[in-house]
Amino acid sequence: HGHDAQSRSASADVQRYFDLAGPHHHEDEERHVFPLLLASDAVGAQVHEAVRRLQLEHDRMHADWQPLRQMLQRWQGNEPVPPTADERARIASFDALYAGHIALEESVVYPAAQRLLQGDALAAAGEEMRARRQRPAGGKG
Repeated sequence: HGHDAQSRSASADVQRYFDLAGPHHHEDEERHVFPLLLASDAVGAQVHEAVRRLQLEHDRMHADWQPLRQMLQRWQGNEPVPPTADERARIASFDALYAGHIALEESVVYPAAQRLLQGDALAAAGEEMRARRQRPAGGKG
């Protein structure tokens, strides 16, 4: 595994995902999925508990991402320093957090949301998500 244009490009792709797409995804959930589920008595305590866990994980992911982002930026430079043992442990922890987060979304939260978010409500949520992604960075709304 060397430091070359391909590895720098891959690290830039990872950084772009966690700087842009990941936060958009979290905001989509925070605006459209989580409030809907928390307001519903029909989904049950397991779903409410899962949503609260995912909300806490969003905060942790954001905080945990910052030092990893700095590491990726170093790697994108001309003379990168390989990750330390501590950084490798942070990467493994971040990866495990995301894997568990995604599994909970897919197995508990999204199936419940799909039962509730349909028709006009689904279309409105989709339109808001598209509009938010088209606004320039720092745009309000």
